[in-house]
This record gives sequence, C-alpha cells and structure tokens, in this order.
Amino acid sequence: MYLDINFFCLFSEQSVDDFSCPSGDLISNKPNWLKPTNSYKERHYRRYCLNIISIPTDIPKCAVEVKVYGNPITTLKENSYGELPECTIIGLGWNQINQIEAKTFTGLKSVTHVFLHDNKLRKLTQDAFLGLLNCLELMLQFNLIDSIESGTFNGLDSLQKIFLHDNMLTRLSYEMFIGLRSLAELNIDKNSIHVVESGALSGLPRLTSLALLGNALTHLNWTAFVPDDNAGNVNHPQKLELKLIGNPFFCNVSSCWIRKAEEEGWLKWVEGWYDNAQRDLSPQCSNFPGRKWYSINLDCRSQGKYMYKKTPKSCGREGNLPNCAP
Repeated sequence: MYLDINFFCLFSEQSVDDFSCPSGDLISNKPNWLKPTNSYKERHYRRYCLNIISIPTDIPKCAVEVKVYGNPITTLKENSYGELPECTIIGLGWNQINQIEAKTFTGLKSVTHVFLHDNKLRKLTQDAFLGLLNCLELMLQFNLIDSIESGTFNGLDSLQKIFLHDNMLTRLSYEMFIGLRSLAELNIDKNSIHVVESGALSGLPRLTSLALLGNALTHLNWTAFVPDDNAGNVNHPQKLELKLIGNPFFCNVSSCWIRKAEEEGWLKWVEGWYDNAQRDLSPQCSNFPGRKWYSINLDCRSQGKYMYKKTPKSCGREGNLPNCAP
C-alpha cells in the first residue's frame, strides 16, 4: 500500500544540495582509512517534491539509487540518465509522467528495480525500457495505461515481475508480453480487461503467478496460453497460480479447462472472495448484501456460485460439455 504523496513529501527528507563523487586521493599523504569516500547522499541521490520538471543532470556517477519522487515531470526523454554503472534503483513515483520515449533507460545496465507507479501513463510504446538488461521488477501500477505496444518490453530479458494493477487495460493482445522469457509474476488486477486473445500469455515459460482479479472477464480460454500455431496443445512447463476472483465468470465450455489443468498439475486455481467496492479480499463478504461480491466455483459437476446481479448458470444447463470432467 502506497503513502499519499502529500504525506510522503511532508515527512521525507528533501535533498536539495548538489553532490559529486570524489575522484582520486584528495589528500595523498594520508593513510587509506583517512582518505575520503563516497558519502551516503552521493550514492543515494534523492529529489523529493521540488517542482523538478525533468531528470536532473547532476546525478553522481557513483549513485546506487536515484529517486525523483513527487515532482511535475511529464516526459522521460531518450538517454535521460546517461551512464550510471552502479545504479540499481530508479524511483519515479508520484510524478506526472505521461510519456516514456524509446531508449530512456540506456546506460542503466545494473538497475534491478524501476518504480513508475502513480503517474499519468496511458500508452507504453516499443523499446520504452530498452537498456534495462538486469531489471528484475517493474512497477507500473496506479497509472492510466490502456495500451501496450508489441515490443514495449524489448531488452528485459531478466525481468521477473511486472505490476500493472489499477490501470485501464481492456484486453490482453497477442505479443503484448513478447520477449519476457524470465517473467514469473504478472499482476494485472483491477483493470477493465474483458478479452484475452489467443496466445496473449504464450512465450512466458517461467510464469508461475497470474493475477487478474477484479476485471471484466466472463471466460478465459486455454488458447491464451498457447501460440496460434500450437492450437490444441497446452504445454505449460511451470505450475501456474491463477487468480481470477472478482470477474463476472460463467461456468461454460470456455472455462472448464481450468479444472482439467488443475488435475493435470500445471495450474493452481486460487479461490476466495473479492470485494470490488472496497478493493480488498475478505472471507466475510456474504455478510454484506448489496455490494458487488463475486465468487467462482469452476467445478462443472455442481452449481457455480455467482453473486453478481443475475442468477448463476450451471454447466448442466448449457448442454453437453465433453471437456468437463464426468
């Protein structure tokens, strides 16, 4: 859970002084233990709530983290950071960023975490994150993202986690996540996704957690996990934890594969309750009638639970479903 930016600015230490990295021995006749070293502020470069409109140019080369939070930055331009060989953390939360130019992050080969949450991003374009060769986690939650171009994640060969929850995506498209061979966790909770195209989640061989809570999905076809040229053959090498609570799901032929996948051992269906009104998980939701509570039961041999405006449909009433277990 993130702090409100006003609270953050009020209590954060504002770094207003300029720092540079010492070069060489300033006092050559002193022993090594008395020679100057890089200070904490030089290596932890922070500019909080200072009305900065672009990435500063005075960042020391020795910086291991660069955090520019709570400023009116709107655009990240190509090669914004120059060469920062030791930097591992880039923090850009609570700005007004609405555009990331291609190759913004070149020169940041050691960065492992990028924080871009709580901005104004709407569209992610090709090569937006090129240069982040060793990035492990990418935080893009609480933006306005409704479009992700193919090739957006080019160069993120080491990326393990993407957080895209609380955005405005309506569909997951084929090749949207192309190239993310190391991705293990994908969180797309609380968007408005109603379509997942065939092959949209293929090419993610290490994916172990997929969170789609609180979207607008009525079904999820198994073809989302396979490329178009491999239709009819689901082959997921990792056990996938699937979270779909909070969607207006129907138990029909398009969703009954989930139970079969559980039996085959490559998918774990995560059940529970979801409070769409308060954006919270709660086991007590049945005690609060009148809200939009959801629950899903994909056991096709029984009546599914479905508390969302209309009476649930059972698999038995939708005809002969050979993919449902006997």
